[in-house]
Amino acid sequence: MFPALDPAKVAKGAALYKKNCAGCHLPPVNELVEDLNSKSPRNWWKNSLGKMFLKITDVPIEVVGTDPHEAKDFMARTAETGDLNKGTVSAAVGLDLITRGIADRFYAKAAFPQEKRDEWNGFHADGDPAVRAIAVYKARPLNGIWAVAPYLHNGSVPNLYSLLSPKSERPATFWLGSKRYDPEKVGFDTSELEGGYLFETQNPGNDNGGHEFNEGPRKNGVIGPLLSHEDRMCLIEFLKSM
Repeated sequence: MFPALDPAKVAKGAALYKKNCAGCHLPPVNELVEDLNSKSPRNWWKNSLGKMFLKITDVPIEVVGTDPHEAKDFMARTAETGDLNKGTVSAAVGLDLITRGIADRFYAKAAFPQEKRDEWNGFHADGDPAVRAIAVYKARPLNGIWAVAPYLHNGSVPNLYSLLSPKSERPATFWLGSKRYDPEKVGFDTSELEGGYLFETQNPGNDNGGHEFNEGPRKNGVIGPLLSHEDRMCLIEFLKSM
C-alpha cells in the first residue's frame, strides 16, 4: 500500500520528530531498545520484581488541550458495589476491585504458585501503578501509528496530516467505515459512505482541538510551532517508517 519511502524525507522527518514529538511520545523503538540495554536507561524503570517498563509520559489535559470528557467522565463516575458490600466507590476503585478480585479468585482456584501469578500478571508487582483516575492523557510511543487512524484519544482527527495541522484546517465532520486507505495523508477515506458513520466534532466528547501545531505561545493545546506542508509530509514519511 505504501510507496517506497523517501530516505531524505525520512531523515528530515526524524529530526522534526526529535524536536517536536519525542519529548512526550519518546524516541523511536530502535532507540528505546538501545536505551534499555545501556548501563543507565533514561526511558525505563525497574519494579520490585526486577522487570523493566517504559516511562510513559502523562500529559495534563490542559496542556495537550484535547477533548477532556474521557478523562473527566471517568474521574467523576461512581458505582454501587451491591453484594460485594463495599458501598459506593469511584470507577477507578471499582475497576481495580473487580479485576484484582477476578484474577485472585482464579489463581486461588487453580492453585497457582506466586511465580506463575507474577507471570500471568505481566510481571506487574502489587505496588506498581494500576487503575488511575487523573486528569491526564498518556502519550504512547508512536511505533505503528500509521495503522491506527482516526487520531487523538476520541478519534476526532481522520489522518496524520490533519493531526499535524492547526484545528482550523481539520475537518469538522467526516465519514467513518471505509477500508480504503490513504497512504499520503495516512488515514482512511472519509468521503460520504452508505452505511458509514458521520463523525461530528461539535458533539460532546468529539472535539478535535488540542495537540495543535500552530503559531503563538505553547499553551491552551498548542504544543509546537506551525509546520509547513513540506515539514508535515516529512514527519509523516518518518512516522510511516516506525
